[in-house]
Amino acid sequence: VHDALVGRIVDAVAPLKVGPGVDPASDIGPVVNDQRMDACVEAVEIATASGARAVIGGKRAVGDLPDGYYMSPSVLVDVTPEMTIAQEEIFGPVLSVLRVQGFDEAMEVANGVRYGMAAAVFTRDPSRAFEALNRLEGGMLPLHRAGGGGVFHNAHGGAKGSGDGLAR
Repeated sequence: VHDALVGRIVDAVAPLKVGPGVDPASDIGPVVNDQRMDACVEAVEIATASGARAVIGGKRAVGDLPDGYYMSPSVLVDVTPEMTIAQEEIFGPVLSVLRVQGFDEAMEVANGVRYGMAAAVFTRDPSRAFEALNRLEGGMLPLHRAGGGGVFHNAHGGAKGSGDGLAR
């Protein structure tokens, strides 16, 4: 499903508007500061130098933007599990898509990082959904819902090296 999924992701990302977070017309706000901006750009540059490919974005956003640290929404493919971008938390609008050959490899790749803030599970197979939720090492594990799963009024955190590392 890799190629079809990437196509759908790119179709969803392409129309997103980058701009100030207070502008209702903006879909993607700025990253938090210049250090994070540089880290996002550098992460993509290192990934592409290592063999990944940006199918959309991958650079600072350009255009009629006010002062700020704007990164274009980015989708990378040909990412492998050992690449830095697959191992580090980017904290910017950068999505790495890794190709796996099946469920067991997907679980191995997902758990093969030192972080575990969140993972989302999407499947048509209820037994696989519960197996994934049991096997994934993440603090927040939403099913059939995008995002980290946390809501501001509930306690939440990560597992392993993310958040407080205590949630499971």
